[in-house]
Amino acid sequence: MVISPTLFLKINLLLIVLFPYAKMFTNNSSNEAAAYGRAFVSSALFIIVYCVICFPDFTAAFKYNFPIEHIAGIFAASACCLLLEGIIIYMRYGTIKIIKMKTTSLGILFFAFIGIPVLEEILYIAALHVLCTDIGIHDYFFVLLSGLAFGLGHLRYPKINILTKTIWGIIFAALYILTKNIYMIIGAHMLNNSILALAGAIQRHRQ
Repeated sequence: MVISPTLFLKINLLLIVLFPYAKMFTNNSSNEAAAYGRAFVSSALFIIVYCVICFPDFTAAFKYNFPIEHIAGIFAASACCLLLEGIIIYMRYGTIKIIKMKTTSLGILFFAFIGIPVLEEILYIAALHVLCTDIGIHDYFFVLLSGLAFGLGHLRYPKINILTKTIWGIIFAALYILTKNIYMIIGAHMLNNSILALAGAIQRHRQ
């Protein structure tokens, strides 16, 4: 099998989307967390610029498309993700554990709960889908790859998160294939993060 330079480039871009980090494993120090975040943002921006320039279909994904019934889909997707995550964590630990944010910076919190969901869904859904379509990867495999990418994106958290977030990613990707509504996916992701943040704050207040 002969791989053309163009195909080789596209495969490498897929790998960047699947794992857009400078380091595979990091500890919980703030410096390395910041480096982890910078690696993700820089890789995401590179892929987004590439897709905007090279794939007209990529920008078409961001045309306003939000039927009123899709609002119910946001809540349904969020409930499904959080329910499955709760079941898996309970089976693993015998209780529900929630990762608590260690910062009170409004800027960091805004980026974590607004900016990151936007970038992640553009990268793991819109960009990955257009690359998979261009290479000829079927939507079924795109859904699995998107879930895997989203799961690996949470590698620096407790390892159970790789499994739970892979499930989130699969649900989000499947929903995108059904609706072609990237805003719906971003909304569900933001809702999930907000609910988990609120639950963590309540849990911390009670302790």
